Amino acid sequence: MAGLASTGNAQVCMGTPSFSTGSVRIGGSALISSDSKAYGAQAAIGTWKNWSISGAFAHAKIDSTDGSSNMGGAAVSYQYDMSGSTVQLCPTVGVYAQEGSLVGEVPFPNNPQNTLDVHVGGSLGWVASSSSSMEVIPAISAAWVARSHKNKIVQLGVNNPTTTDNFGLFTGTIGFVFNKRCTISPIVTVPVSEENGKASFGVGVSYNFNPPGWLHM
Repeated sequence: MAGLASTGNAQVCMGTPSFSTGSVRIGGSALISSDSKAYGAQAAIGTWKNWSISGAFAHAKIDSTDGSSNMGGAAVSYQYDMSGSTVQLCPTVGVYAQEGSLVGEVPFPNNPQNTLDVHVGGSLGWVASSSSSMEVIPAISAAWVARSHKNKIVQLGVNNPTTTDNFGLFTGTIGFVFNKRCTISPIVTVPVSEENGKASFGVGVSYNFNPPGWLHM
């Protein structure tokens, strides 16, 4: 579910509208790999100083077993405008916790585990085309993920064994933005050097808005 976590920020660098069109963003996404499905909800708040905070929750299900997992976490990012507001770079740091029978076989297949992921990376997005009713915003991101697994049951005579796993995660998307606020995005995520990691494909939807009485940031 690392791929769903990486879709949480709401900026041009992530294939969505600038926070100037709406300081709050809510959305959902779904990813499918060769042996699992994951669904998530995300929310983000942006500020006039170019900082943003995002949160995500996701549920994953393994196709061939009863294994499933729930994940939640948050990320902080900073937006650099590289060419006006049409090209943006966003370094991001996120922390995500996961509980359940993980997709994969680390450290033991389909057994309850607690997992903690730390994401450090960045994303680059640009406005490829723009009109009064529609924008097209491609974006790519790369992150280094440090993962710690803690098994919740005794295995091979070891109580609560803990393992670690470090890997890369690449995400690509194209945001189709309607009326500067509503975004529909195809998504692809590709883990690199992750044990049993598989590419995932999916779609995300989101909406930017300013709540009543909200200060425009």
